[in-house]
Amino acid sequence: MSLPSTHDVAIVGAGMVGAALALLLSREGFSVAVVEPRPPTPWCGDDEVDLRVVALATSSVEALERLEVWKSIADARV
Repeated sequence: MSLPSTHDVAIVGAGMVGAALALLLSREGFSVAVVEPRPPTPWCGDDEVDLRVVALATSSVEALERLEVWKSIADARV
């Protein structure tokens, strides 16, 4: 029997905030576990349009730029 893995931080929820926090903490050297009940659905530009809207403050966009993920997010916008 193997011992359970240990992590410095456990983040519950792999949404926008949880994923960004996990990325930030892992880059700072923390061992991070992200807990999410189901795998994410891959994004596909050919899928039916999702009418939900996310509004981000300028400071949030700046944080995502510092994490070097904003360009990918902006490029995926329809």
